[in-house]
Order: sequence, then structure tokens, then C-alpha cells
Amino acid sequence: MRAYIAITADEYAEAIEKKRDLKNIAYQFAYAAYQIGAGSELLRGNIPLQTRGGLIIISDRDAPLIDRPELLSAAVLRECGRRGCIGAALDFENPPREDLWKFAAYLSRQSRDAGRKLYISRDYAQAAPDAVLLINTAISGGNFREYLQDAIHQINQDKNQDKNRAFALDIQRLRVDFTLPAPDGNGRNLNPDEFQTLSENKAVFFSPDLCARYFTFTEQIPASKIPDNKNNNNINPIYHAQTGAAHFVLFDDADTINIKLKIGAELGIDTAFFIWSEIRDLIQDLRLI
Repeated sequence: MRAYIAITADEYAEAIEKKRDLKNIAYQFAYAAYQIGAGSELLRGNIPLQTRGGLIIISDRDAPLIDRPELLSAAVLRECGRRGCIGAALDFENPPREDLWKFAAYLSRQSRDAGRKLYISRDYAQAAPDAVLLINTAISGGNFREYLQDAIHQINQDKNQDKNRAFALDIQRLRVDFTLPAPDGNGRNLNPDEFQTLSENKAVFFSPDLCARYFTFTEQIPASKIPDNKNNNNINPIYHAQTGAAHFVLFDDADTINIKLKIGAELGIDTAFFIWSEIRDLIQDLRLI
């Protein structure tokens, strides 16, 4: 499985040092250091000039209107050539915009003609028919294998396509706390410290369908002071512990991520994306060779 790990400019030094120690694990970096500026300019963050290889990641965060998509596309390809990158990934998190759609279309065609890769979200699939589509792996219900199969089938059934698409896994490490019932499937993402605290002394189970681990707990509401005799204000109060909401915490570790990678490979997916801050503690246990 080909792997790209997204790092920011602030994470560069740590990530490079870690890679030197992991000589038996094959992965490249994707540099999340690029934004769109005024006048359709490509803005680069503070990454060393000697950075070579991998991918560049362009964000749509606070992106102004792109009035010259061909200019921005050319700038992306020049940057790839300057740094020896094999291509780019568009990290577009906002709802699709017409100008971003046109930019994705331009960059898709120019990347194809230049022999470079382009990775995009499924929201822009029709704009960029030559790009590799990212499938986010963070699901909280259903069956993971079926989820991937359905995503692939849905895209490849598009009548506007003249060939089957290539896909890549967008690995999002799960650490999500669901307050039950959770009919909308939404939970609260936990940071590492919160997860560590909640997971202590919990019985952990594995879900074969979700390819993730989980544990449950019941929230404890702070005790309330309730006197046992309302007519006597001088007596000592009795402390009544109250039981609160039930919680379901779904999470990934190295083993569950490896299972997801294996299922992806069985379905013909040969590339996966990771976020450095999410996997820095378990990268040595991932099967990326």
C-alpha cells in the first residue's frame, strides 16, 4: 500500500527525524503548506527549500475567488516540478464552489498532460475525471467493506465517465465519543489526552463490521445534596449519586487501521493518506511496506 502522510510546516522537523528512524517502513510526505491567495496566486508555507518528493497539498481555507484557474494550475505544476513532487492533493473542506470546481478541472487536465497525479475528494469527481478520488474511512455505522464497495460502485456507474476511476483511502483515525442515543451518527472527536482518560480501566471490544474498537461507559453526574428531612435544616445532607447518559466510544489503533488497509487493497485501492498528528504514535506498527 502506497502511503502519504500529511504534515504541516510546524511538524516538518519532527516528521523527518522520525522517518530516519523507520527505515523499514515505506511512506512519503504530503506537504500541507499551500493555500490560495489573492489574484489566483499559490501561497507556500514555511517549509525548507530542499524538500523533495511526495505531494503538495492545497487548502481552500479562507480562499478568495479564483478568477484565473489556469494561472493557479500552472503555479501548482511549477511547484511540483521545482520540488520533484509526483503531484498534488486538493484539501477542499468547504462546500463546492464554482471557481474551485473550474480550478479542479484545469488542474486535472494539466496534471494528466504533465504526467502528474492529482488527488481530490469525491465532491469534485465530475470536475476532475482524471484525478484519483479520496474515500474517507471514518464511519460509525454499517459495514466498512460494503461502504467502500458502494462508494466505488457509485462513482464508476457515472455515465459521464469513459473509464473506471482510481481511488485512495483517506484514513481518519477514529477517537469519537457518542452520547446515546445518537440517531444522526454524530459524536465528539476526542483529543489524545481525553481519550486516554476515558479509556482507562474500560473493557474494549472489536467490531468486525466497522473494523474499529469500542468501549462504553455511563456518565456520572456530580452528586447533589438532598436532606433526608425537609423540615429539619440542621441535619447533615445525604449525597445522592445520579446516573447520566450512556456513551459509546469508537476508536482506531494500529491493528484496526491495518485491517482497513487490507480491505482497501482487496478492493483494488493501492494508496492511503494519513495525518501525521493522528498516527505519530503508531506509525511504526502500520503495514506500509
